[in-house]
Formats: sequence, structure tokens, C-alpha cells
Amino acid sequence: MNTRIIRFISVVLVIFSVCFLFSYLLGLEQKNTLLKEQEDYEQQVKERETIEQLKQQQEIKRQETILNNRAVIEPEVTIENTKELNKQYYIAVPTPVETWTDETLNLIKSPIGQSIQADLFTVPELVPDFKLLTTQERVFKSLFQYFDPIIAEGLIDVTNHQDYKEIWAIYKRLEKLLYPWLQPNWKSAFDINFSKNSNKKGIVMCVGDGQFQHAATSVKAIRDILDSSLPIEIFYINQYDLSKENRDYFNNIPNVKTKSIDRYINNAFTRLGGWSIKPFAILASSFDQVMLMDADVFMFDKPEKFFEDEGYKKTGALFFLDRTLFDNYYEGKRWLKSFLPNYSTFVEQSRWWKTTSTHEQESGIVLMDKRKVLFGLLATCKLNDKNERDKVSYKHSHGDKETFWIGFEMSSTPYSFIKSFGAVIGGLGDAGADNTVCGNQLHLDSNNKPMWWNGGLLRDKNKWENRYMKFTHFAEGQDWEFGTSCIRETDKIVELSDYEKEIGAKLIAMDKEKNLLF
Repeated sequence: MNTRIIRFISVVLVIFSVCFLFSYLLGLEQKNTLLKEQEDYEQQVKERETIEQLKQQQEIKRQETILNNRAVIEPEVTIENTKELNKQYYIAVPTPVETWTDETLNLIKSPIGQSIQADLFTVPELVPDFKLLTTQERVFKSLFQYFDPIIAEGLIDVTNHQDYKEIWAIYKRLEKLLYPWLQPNWKSAFDINFSKNSNKKGIVMCVGDGQFQHAATSVKAIRDILDSSLPIEIFYINQYDLSKENRDYFNNIPNVKTKSIDRYINNAFTRLGGWSIKPFAILASSFDQVMLMDADVFMFDKPEKFFEDEGYKKTGALFFLDRTLFDNYYEGKRWLKSFLPNYSTFVEQSRWWKTTSTHEQESGIVLMDKRKVLFGLLATCKLNDKNERDKVSYKHSHGDKETFWIGFEMSSTPYSFIKSFGAVIGGLGDAGADNTVCGNQLHLDSNNKPMWWNGGLLRDKNKWENRYMKFTHFAEGQDWEFGTSCIRETDKIVELSDYEKEIGAKLIAMDKEKNLLF
């Protein structure tokens, strides 16, 4: 009996052990299966993450390539992101140009689009139509911005690709109509900012034989008194504009080059002369960031510091306000309203709009970052083209001065003005009323400190050949005595610092020494 029980128990134990072992092995297999599935899943997740990271890295690299190769990167300037600058600057926040889309092309190709094409691709027979020109400038900008990232990526030939060649043909047609003088130096406007010999920053001056004496002193002052090594390019119209002797003088100064504008701009169209060469010289220069300065401009600090200005860094363009002269000027406002369908935040703050001054901008110094503001520069050049300047622009402006900010308005390009009207630097009662500062026009920096002046070193270059200006005081104000170049207000007269007086004395001594050599 006991034996049978023992055998039964043994059989039960064996069966139980077998079942337990089977269950354990089955569980182990299931666990291994689940573990394998988990490992496979995790591996797949890792692979997907790796692929996604790779895609992200490729996209970042693609965007970097596009960004590095973009011809123009216009800054995003808004009312909100410029609030901190409003105390020191007028920041011109434009209305953005509408983006080019496929629907735009379909509209142009439609029956009603014939009217649009008539506006885009025709030129008035006699007098340029600035309302039409504004439309053309803005459509050109929209097309350029459409193609810029595509061309920058370098994968598609937009001239032949079936999705783009028709739109490219419209772009080229409009470019040729607006800027025929770009060729043959550039194949298209996309090539302007990608010169093989480009330099980052530099100074541009426009000098003919008539401005040589002023420019010679100014260049020497930049090198020897301000101790600046910035490269300088001096543009002239042709061989008859600046003599070989005067060109050789400049070319013998380290890091100074003379350049004939007709090597870069097709002068058969522009027929440049006088002030009109200035924006074209910016365009033709090898510099990405340009300080354009007149031949009779002098400054108190290194020109390198101008590029550190906050308004310039924010917008890519820094302009300076002229003296307040000849109020009740209604023509400027009427003209702006005749061709600008919308405009920046600056326009209604301008003295032109308020009719309080015939003059708005002083173009003795202009700063531009061409990669940021190329559209504004091209539009400014257009306003200084032969037909436009003779028949329209210069009839509303004293030469090139107002064409800079107005060109930027026409192309909806942001810019900045230091919030300081033209001041005066000189001496008390120097050839003017007692106790008033009389001299040359001075421009202050964003901290209200003397920055630069134009008119040269003479008290009045148009009256006296050997009478130098004084360097004792400067004054702010808007009540100018035009004939004597004095500011009548006396409540904002400031004595120059010892450093500023020293700079003035060194400049006069240098100019006298130079005059002995010529």
C-alpha cells in the first residue's frame, strides 16, 4: 500500500515537475520573445530617430547653404522689435511686399493680366511715371525674393526648369527694363553681392579733378590722423573726370584704389555726371558693407565705428538728416502721395510730410550693407538714372540727397535716420551774428556727440579760399541763417572737447602742409 502511494506521489511529482518545467520554459520563451520584440522595437525607434536626426541635420545644412548663398537677406524690421531704438532713431518700418505665388503667374497670363503686363513691361514715352516705377520695383523685389532661395540651393537651373523658366523670363524682362546698365558686368542682379574680389567693409568716395584737393586731405586724415586702415575705393566717371596724375596720387596710398565707374556700369544708359554717380559707386564697389562719403567730409572718430551704429545694424542702412531749411514746402508731400501707394513709418514723421523743410536727407555720408538693402540701393540708382533724374528726381530734390530714402520707400526697404537734424560746427560769431555758432554742417551720433561734418575745412569753400573754419563750438537748432551758415538759436551751444579741438587743429595743419605740395 505504502509502495503504491509512494509510486503515485512520485508520478505526480514527476508530472508536476514536467509541467512546471514546461511552463517555465514556455514562460521563458515568451519572455525572450517579448524581450526580442522590445529590443527590435527599440532598435526601430533608434533607427527612426537616427534617420530623423540625419534628416534634421541635412535640413539644417541645406538651410545654412541657402542662407550663406542668398543674394539678399533683408532684415525683419517691425514696430515691435525696434521700440528700444525709437528714442535715438527714426526707424523706417515698411509695408512688406507681397510674396510671388503660382496664382500671381496665372493672373498675369489671364485676359485681365494684359493690363498688368502693360504696367510692368512698358515705359512712358516722355516723362517717367513714378507710380508705375514703384509698382515695377516692388514686383521685381517679389520675383527676386521668390527665386533667391531656389538659386541659393544650387540644385535647379531656373532658366530651363519647366516649373520656373516662364517666371524667370518675366523676372529677366523686368530686370532688363529697370536696370539695363547692369550688363555686361553682371549677368543678373543675383551676381552683384557675389564678387570674387569682395571685401567685407570699406569706404567709397566719388572724386573728379574738381574735388581732388578736398579728397586728398580727407583720405590722408583717415590714414594719418584717425589711424584707420579701412580700404578705400575712389570712383570717377571716366579718364577725363580724374586726371592720371591725381589717380596716381591716390593709388600710391596703401589700400586705396581708383576705379572708373564705366568699367562696372553701362554708362551708355546712365550717362553719369555730378552727384548721380554716388549710388552707382556703392553698387560697383567690392565692399559688402559700404560707407559712402563725399570728398569734403571729415570725422572725429575712426570710420570703423560707424558700422557699429545700432540703427545701421538693425536695418542695414544708416542715413543722416539735413538742416531744416525753407519751411512751408508742400511740393515734397504732394509728390510722395502721387506715387507711393503705401509707405514706411518714417514718412509721416518726415519734415517733407509736415512741410517744415525743403531738405530732408544729407547724403555726405551714407552707410549700406548691400546684402541687406540691395533692393533699396537699386531703386536709388534708378532715381539717379539719366531720364529719371533729369525729368523727375532732381526737379524735386537738390541732387541725389532725397533719392536714397525715397528709393528705399519705393522698394519697401527698411532704413534708419539718427534722430538729429543737421547741426553746425565752427566758432562763435565767425563771419556771422555774435554769440551764435557759425561754420559748416555737423552731424551728431546717436548719443548726441559730434560725429562728422561736410563742407571741408574752410569756413565757406564757396567764398574764401584760405580762411579756415574754427573748432571751438557746435550748436543744434532748426533756425538757420542760410547766407552765413549760422544757427540763430543759442540754447544748445556746446564747447568742443579738447580731443575734438585737437582733431580740428591737426586737420588744418595737415591741409596747409598738403597745399604746399600742390
